[in-house]
Amino acid sequence: MFGYVRPYRPSVTLGDYEFYRSVYCGICRAMKRQTGQISSMTLNYDMVFLALARIIVGGRTISIHPHRCAVHPLKPRAMVVDNPATDYAARATVLLAYRKLADDVTDGRFLGKVPPATARALLSRAKKRAGLAPLDRGIETCLTSLSEMERGRVASIDRPAGAFGKLLGDIFAFEAPEAHADALRKVGDAVGRFIYCADAAEDFPRDVRSGSYNPYVLTYGDTLSDDAKLDIRTSLINTLAAGEAAWRTLPLSDAGAAGRLFLNILYEGLPHRIDFLLPDAPKGKHKLTPYDGVLP
Repeated sequence: MFGYVRPYRPSVTLGDYEFYRSVYCGICRAMKRQTGQISSMTLNYDMVFLALARIIVGGRTISIHPHRCAVHPLKPRAMVVDNPATDYAARATVLLAYRKLADDVTDGRFLGKVPPATARALLSRAKKRAGLAPLDRGIETCLTSLSEMERGRVASIDRPAGAFGKLLGDIFAFEAPEAHADALRKVGDAVGRFIYCADAAEDFPRDVRSGSYNPYVLTYGDTLSDDAKLDIRTSLINTLAAGEAAWRTLPLSDAGAAGRLFLNILYEGLPHRIDFLLPDAPKGKHKLTPYDGVLP
């Protein structure tokens, strides 16, 4: 994913943020154990949101223990251990990273320092260890469809965003209990659409200069007016509202820190991430404004 899905720190207590880090570290530890040391380099904070959702609906007691790691060898870090949610997030991260890398190499977008053939070989072994073959095929299908749209320079933002939304919806819902699967799929779909559209909006100036594919450039031309920015922002907020509405259908009791972090990300973290679309937003910074919820 793209680094959009994080909590809004000013609204998170120190205790809840420590729990957030323990989930991240738990996913990292699970990746090292299940899919290999190298695979953990593909982990990003976005996947914590997936783990939080699965922790909440899983309803299991959470075990947190201190462990040392290569990144923090001197001081043990608190980590969520032996939890199906973090284990699943670890395996899904590897599948997504492998398929995204393969798609980028095919489209000539790979810009990393590691040779593409080497990176694919390393992640290929990790992907096999991850398993989840049906999910892997679904991710491949969605990314192939998305690549075809991008190569065809489809002008509509809805079609490519829908493809990425379906991809994330499938990841959120895979093998979830039937009572939770539909809501999880809709939340994942909403966040996936949000990520794709927000990334396209943020990349607008760069894509105008480079001539790279961007549906907003094809729709609005070389300049995004303030009215266009507000229209895009309103659409993105409404997309999050659809995800919120789906989440609210779940019969959940108090979900503790996981629930508070999940809602913080949905209500504040994601909306603040698109404050660059506000007319008076400083360049290179995100204007901080209060929110009472997803809906404006």
